[in-house]
Amino acid sequence: MNSSQITLVDDESPRDGSSTLLYFTPDSMKNSTISLGGPGGKPLYIIKSDRSATRTNVQRAEESTAFATVERRGVLPDRLTLSGAEPIKINQWFRYSGIFNV
Repeated sequence: MNSSQITLVDDESPRDGSSTLLYFTPDSMKNSTISLGGPGGKPLYIIKSDRSATRTNVQRAEESTAFATVERRGVLPDRLTLSGAEPIKINQWFRYSGIFNV
């Protein structure tokens, strides 16, 4: 299993040690298109949220179904669903690395 399968992100990173820049248009984590190669570049992912931003879907630009859904639930723990799997609590998916506290 390669890292692309683990993270569900297409691995198009350069192999020469250079960086890959992803652009969010507009600059929003709730509703945007993520592109490779700058504004006007190849669209990779689309992020869509409902009006109240309680449900956010992430899909590949060339597909019509979401591969990830985040549900913000107020008092209850937020949930993440990946590719039709059972929903899990966000804090079960993120792990404390010792540098940042999530």
